[in-house]
Amino acid sequence: MYARTLIRAIEAFHYDKKEYPGSLEQLVPEYIKEVPCLDYDDFWGGDEFKYGKKPGSIEGFEFRFSGFFEDFSWHEERQCWWYEPD
Repeated sequence: MYARTLIRAIEAFHYDKKEYPGSLEQLVPEYIKEVPCLDYDDFWGGDEFKYGKKPGSIEGFEFRFSGFFEDFSWHEERQCWWYEPD
């Protein structure tokens, strides 16, 4: 799964550089070959992963993508995916 690969690359970047990347593009080419797109189009949801540093925090990041019926977000502390149903 692309999302797991991206999470591992973000964490490897953080381990090496002691900070999170400002964008997923900063992971290329050292940690990933290219930033992947999701395998479905805008009819079902977004086709891109959304990433950013946590607002108001030096540490941490937000990582999410739109699924068919809900948005999934990575929960850093628990190391798992979560979603809020409509």
